[in-house]
Amino acid sequence: ALLSDWGLSSGAGIVGGVDSAVRRDSHNRPYVTGTEMTGLVRAAAHDVAIALDSARAGFEQEDNSPQAARGKRDWDGLFGGEASGSALVAISPAHYVETAENAESVTTQAGVAINADGVAKHDFLRFIQRASSCKLRARLSLLPQDGNGADVAWTDEDRRRATILLGLSVGLVEAVGSGRNRGGGNCKLTLQGARSKDCAQAVAELQPDLPPAPI
Repeated sequence: ALLSDWGLSSGAGIVGGVDSAVRRDSHNRPYVTGTEMTGLVRAAAHDVAIALDSARAGFEQEDNSPQAARGKRDWDGLFGGEASGSALVAISPAHYVETAENAESVTTQAGVAINADGVAKHDFLRFIQRASSCKLRARLSLLPQDGNGADVAWTDEDRRRATILLGLSVGLVEAVGSGRNRGGGNCKLTLQGARSKDCAQAVAELQPDLPPAPI
């Protein structure tokens, strides 16, 4: 769900001098590209993998222990890091959800260029069209084949670990598109099918067991 106005620059404008920051699909609805969605989740998943590995390493395990880098290996396998080469997860574009409550609308915002003295420049007024808050839906898939066409034998444990990593990752994505430094594109992502119990257990692993306080 997009919680504030947002836009992905389309590089187009409309007659009358208004620049469009709204990319539209074949149905003329605002959408987020699959490349943008994948990039956001990939970056968040990398942070989650590092955090989980750090928690597993704890205070005593060596960094090269079998469990210490499991999260990084999972991330590498899913998103095609240096070791695996090809990604095994695909994220589709996020398209508009057609519901009565999810009425599409756009806003036109005025902006000016500011000079070095902090004063608005003359003849630098511009108007930018952005999409309003709405709900979008994308599809995330674990691929049955790798980039070389070889079948991938997903075990139940593989799918569980992948779902945990991806489920935690989407929760870290807080904004999408342009204008994020000004509050634009605030969002909340959820992954249907991610078991909250498994994700909660993974989060609990981030809280190391500290020794009792001295009396």
